[in-house]
Amino acid sequence: SIAPVPFLLLTILLGMRDGLKFLIHVLIPQVIYLRRFENLRCLNVAGNPFTEENYKPYVVSHLPKLTYLDFRLVSQQMREEAIIQYQDAIDALEHNERDENKKIEAQRM
Repeated sequence: SIAPVPFLLLTILLGMRDGLKFLIHVLIPQVIYLRRFENLRCLNVAGNPFTEENYKPYVVSHLPKLTYLDFRLVSQQMREEAIIQYQDAIDALEHNERDENKKIEAQRM
């Protein structure tokens, strides 16, 4: 079974007005969690508190198979710009994911 999305951070930070902290502590764990859903193609987060910031490049860059974000087609230009903007973070994340997958495979053997 799939573990639930951690809402504790969202509850703790809901009252904060510092958008950057909100993105760091809420958006990042939630979006990274969604990477587990390999067939995720459409995501609507419009109206959520973190959408007051420029969140779209972050979401698009970290969910590479996403086709629609907030009911709008993700353009190739948006995807390319987002990947460039977050390239270092994506590289580190993918490296960590590969390491985790290797550990899981080693445990199965």
